Amino acid sequence: MKAYPYVELTILDRPQRQAIELLKAGEIDIAIALESHVPKGLKIRRWMEIESVLMVPHKHPLLRAKQITLSDIAQYPLILPPKSLDSSTRRLMDQRFATEGIEFRVIMESSNVELSSRYVEAGIGISFATIAKGLDPLAGRKIRFLPMAKYFNPDHIALVCGKGKALALHVENFISQVLAS
Repeated sequence: MKAYPYVELTILDRPQRQAIELLKAGEIDIAIALESHVPKGLKIRRWMEIESVLMVPHKHPLLRAKQITLSDIAQYPLILPPKSLDSSTRRLMDQRFATEGIEFRVIMESSNVELSSRYVEAGIGISFATIAKGLDPLAGRKIRFLPMAKYFNPDHIALVCGKGKALALHVENFISQVLAS
């Protein structure tokens, strides 16, 4: 902001699909999305590797399991993103459970991972999350993460822009600062 005092930065929090549509329409300069969700024809700059985890309360029985199966997970009430958000995590989990013929119970729908983590901590249910690899964003909380690489492919958070579109210098500098963080 010091280098470009006359540039106004506006950050919009939108679902990935909507952010990509705004980018394609030329209404925004860059979008942040999971690399696996970016359609061909757009330029991707990888930012952080992410991992999918199962969030459980700090003394949950699944913490003692050597391997966790979908049947194990289905024994507990789940907190999942709303179906209406077209969440890739929700869609994938619904498909996996259906393919294996496993019934599960969704006790709550929540589109906000922070709120979901609070519900998990309170013992309402267990939930899935995508977090930057190697980070513990909920350090100090009574919640634990169990790796779910068995069910979710590795991915990256990416900064996305139009292919062949020249970006203004201040946008390029913003991207460089984000990628360096």
